[in-house]
Amino acid sequence: MSTDPIRAKSADEETRAPSGYQLEQAVSAWQQLRARLITDPELLTDEITIAHTLSEANVADPRDLLARCIDATVWAERRATEAQTLEYEYRDRRERYEKRGEQLRHLIERLMDALPVTKATAKLATAALQAARPALVVTDETKLPDEYFRTTRTLNRTELTDDLRQGVLVDGAHLSQGGTVLVLRKLR
Repeated sequence: MSTDPIRAKSADEETRAPSGYQLEQAVSAWQQLRARLITDPELLTDEITIAHTLSEANVADPRDLLARCIDATVWAERRATEAQTLEYEYRDRRERYEKRGEQLRHLIERLMDALPVTKATAKLATAALQAARPALVVTDETKLPDEYFRTTRTLNRTELTDDLRQGVLVDGAHLSQGGTVLVLRKLR
């Protein structure tokens, strides 16, 4: 039988009241979490659902507290996924606007050239044709001296991890002991 409180319990274990030690550990964990939540200004403005769920938790029942924390975690992760989806949609929208803006700039230049005017005023801006600064034109990068290049050093984490797993000693890196990891499987 497992002593891990996170693992599934038998029907008998589920109905047994928590021991004093378990209750003390749960209350301590809850107090630490609550102290962090109280100082989080975004919780009450952006994440009121999490604040409400956790504020109604029954501290005397560690299983209720655990269930509420699991539900709050799933809720937060779903909001993160939604935010990422919005981020992609807004990025696509921004790129469309940038492309449209460039197309309109080219049209303005052609119109001003055809009219011929060097300055035009509208409600939101004034457009003017000015002499452009000389721009860099690179004809062959291989002929340029190294002083004009930036080099970046990037860690190949996959190769380093593989070498360490095969027993290669690498100064400055080692594998951790592993430990445990929390896995949440969403029910709905």
